[in-house]
Amino acid sequence: MENTLVCKICEQPVLAERFQRHSAKCKEAAEIKQKIMTVKEKLFLLIDKAFHLKAQLSTNAAIHK
Repeated sequence: MENTLVCKICEQPVLAERFQRHSAKCKEAAEIKQKIMTVKEKLFLLIDKAFHLKAQLSTNAAIHK
């Protein structure tokens, strides 16, 4: 039976001899995923702001006609 450890980041079993390398890669992947989520949140806020600004511009244009 091979010696395995469970990664606390991804919760997957990893062979003990590969654990250190796996942990470094897994940590890097988790950090990148977090950065992506932050960028997505900012993007959604900008999309929402653009939608509301477009609606406001359309309303203002209709009033001025």
